[in-house]
Amino acid sequence: EERIERIPLTRIRKTIAEQMKISRFTIPHTTAMDEIDITKLYEFRKKYKEKLKEENIHLTFLPFIVKAVVRVLKQLPEFNSSLDEEREELMLKHYYHIGIATDTDRGLMVPVLRDADKKSIIEIAKEIEDLSSRAKENKIELHELRGSTFSITNYGSIGGHFGIPIINYPESAILGVGRIVKKPIVKDDEIVIARVLPLSLSYDHRIIDGASGARFLNLLKELLEDPDLLLLKS
Repeated sequence: EERIERIPLTRIRKTIAEQMKISRFTIPHTTAMDEIDITKLYEFRKKYKEKLKEENIHLTFLPFIVKAVVRVLKQLPEFNSSLDEEREELMLKHYYHIGIATDTDRGLMVPVLRDADKKSIIEIAKEIEDLSSRAKENKIELHELRGSTFSITNYGSIGGHFGIPIINYPESAILGVGRIVKKPIVKDDEIVIARVLPLSLSYDHRIIDGASGARFLNLLKELLEDPDLLLLKS
């Protein structure tokens, strides 16, 4: 019996490997991490989840995160950009196409939620479910995997906590979303049990400084900890 088995890489695995290599060796990655108390958001979603389920709408936390991310990208546009190394220019993108990393039997795919800033929480929820389902069923079109300006990877859906996500080149940043856990926190000088969401933000250190990385997570925290603020003007 052979002790080593050689398995040829599939075409999609070769593509993933090449993309990861380009990203890792081209972009100097830095990752900032934080934990967010989303107890209010947890209760808000719980209030409407079953009602929406009756309408065949699967409301996860991801649409809220997408909505919050877009709000932050509008305040910190360098996170929604690409670096043109040849012309030595930063290309700020005034549209918001969010890549949703999806685990499939064929490997990692990143279908794109286009113009996320123009869509409601419900519309985002429907589209994410559609894109993810078709990606897993190998029914996604090639053009639906291109053109993202910022990506989100939700490894929390399979139990991950913190991670160091690799930027989806040529984007400038990616947000990693961990598993929500119940844990004690100090609030108003009292210990309370909260629903806590771990986040990891990787960004291109050539164009984004550490202070901006902290600002991004602080703004995101502000929105996700207060659903009323998040949905205001949405």
